[in-house]
Order: sequence, then structure tokens, then C-alpha cells
Amino acid sequence: MGLGVSNSLSKGGFPQYRTRNSVTLDGSDGQYITATGHADFQLNAVDFSVSGWIKFTEDASSVNNEDGLCIFSAVDGTDSGFKILYVDESGDDERIYVYHYHSSQSSASTTIHAGATVDWDHNIWYNIVYTYNATTSIGTLYSNNVVIKAKTGVTTPDNIATSVAASIASANADEVAAKMCEIGFWKGTCLSASQVAGIYNNGRPKNLLSVERDTLKGYWRLNAKDDTGSNNVIDYSGAGHHGTTASSTGNDLVSGDFDTTDVPG
Repeated sequence: MGLGVSNSLSKGGFPQYRTRNSVTLDGSDGQYITATGHADFQLNAVDFSVSGWIKFTEDASSVNNEDGLCIFSAVDGTDSGFKILYVDESGDDERIYVYHYHSSQSSASTTIHAGATVDWDHNIWYNIVYTYNATTSIGTLYSNNVVIKAKTGVTTPDNIATSVAASIASANADEVAAKMCEIGFWKGTCLSASQVAGIYNNGRPKNLLSVERDTLKGYWRLNAKDDTGSNNVIDYSGAGHHGTTASSTGNDLVSGDFDTTDVPG
């Protein structure tokens, strides 16, 4: 395994950041990464934000029901928490949904999604960011620094139990096939538009340790310094939420899956 990131000095003397690797998830193998349940993943009545880079690698013409959780989710079935779901329907109809699960509405969830007019092409890197402001009840979904959907009246999610793990991707046999890297999760911060623009950084991933570090509760770079097994996917935030690889089919990630040199920027 090689180095996951490179830091050198720019002309101004500040460290530059360059991600060198991503992780490759095979949709047919139901591969995913979990972080042990913790109060940091309980989001009732607090601001929170999620950012990640993703390249979808298969489409509905080659895979049946190509959909699944992507980026980062902290959800307990349909009872509590939130999730980010990718759905690849027929033709150029790819959608990303964000669900808040709660008991205050008869539907038990509030959904933020981009409709059929938005097309997330395959084999292109996207920076997906979701922010939630608990005071204004506004959830905003960004793709490459563009607001895809800003929804008002979004109810805060109920808290998941601390026994429930958070996850990158999920344990579904039809899980999304994709490459991912630079996943960040903030509890207590609704990232501003300027911060989202800074993270996108004209298509070149930014070191998330420079963005609201006090509330950064998870930062998984998903690079060659990571490995399979328990707590071997490093959380660089300092919160200690190291990830564990797993698979719903028994075909777990292998060490080389973290060595993918296809990266954004």
C-alpha cells in the first residue's frame, strides 16, 4: 500500500493537499464500512452536515435495481436517524434522496431529493454535500457546489440508539457500485455556502481538518493507509470513529480496494 495523501508547500507557505487514493465498492458484493454506534451520531435538534466524493461506476442498463446508501448515513431502519440514498432508475434518471426519520409525522420521514431533471452521470466524480439547519428546519443538498434542492420544513431526525452503527454504504446485496473518498461528518455545524464551495475547491478535494474542526466528528479519507478488518479504516477527525469493513454476501473488501488511484481532481 502506498501513501494516501501528499502534503507539500504552496508558494504562500501553506500546505497543499492532494488525495491519492479512493476505495472501490462492488455493488454486487454488498460491501460497506461501519463505525461503532456513539452519541456523536445522534442528531435530534442539532445542525449537521455531510460531505463526500463519489463516482458511480455502473448504471441500470447493466445492473438491476442499482441503488443503495452512499456517502454516510446514521439510520436505524425506518425508525430514526438519517440516510443518503442513491437510486438509478431507467434512462438518465438518477436521484439522490436524503431521509430524516422521525415519529412526528404520519409518514415517519421527511425526504429531500432531486427529481428526474437532475442526472448524476456515471464515471464522473461528484462532491455531494448535505447540510441541515435545525433552527430554520432547512435541508440543502449540493452537487459540485450547486444547490440541487433546498427544502423548508424538514423535521429533525429522531436519535438512533447508541448501539446502532453509522455506515459508509450499506449491507444490501444491490448496494451501489462506486468509488468513494474524503467522507466528512459534522455534528453541530450547518456548513455555509462558502464552506461548501471551499470543500468542492473547483473539483479538487480539500483537507477537511481545515473546516469546522471542532465539530468534525468523522473524517474517513478512504485511502491506501486503510485496510480491511476491525477499526482499520482511519477516522482522521480525532473523534475515534474508526471504521470496520464488512459485506452482506461474505465478499468483503480487500486491502487493494483502498489503493484505487482513480481520484477527483
